[in-house]
Amino acid sequence: MDKTLISWNLINLMESYGIKAGDLARVMGVSNNAISNLRSTRMPRLTEGTLNELLIGLNSLRPQGKPIIEPKDLIKFSLTPDEINLIMGSGVKKENKV
Repeated sequence: MDKTLISWNLINLMESYGIKAGDLARVMGVSNNAISNLRSTRMPRLTEGTLNELLIGLNSLRPQGKPIIEPKDLIKFSLTPDEINLIMGSGVKKENKV
């Protein structure tokens, strides 16, 4: 079975909201390099505090009228066809091992 794809969506989110990396760095009080590291396509390891600061920073820069940015907006989750079949009940379920 192929692996589930969970991807970090910060780059796309910032582009769709028109948020610039330099502005986010300024609002968060971090370096441009720190924001560059967060903008990787791989999901970064974040503490609750860093995630909270990121969300506050993003929301303070979002255009008026755009929806509030939530943690779920930062993560994209997609399934392979095999995983969809398994979830829908047409696949073979794994045995529970005790």
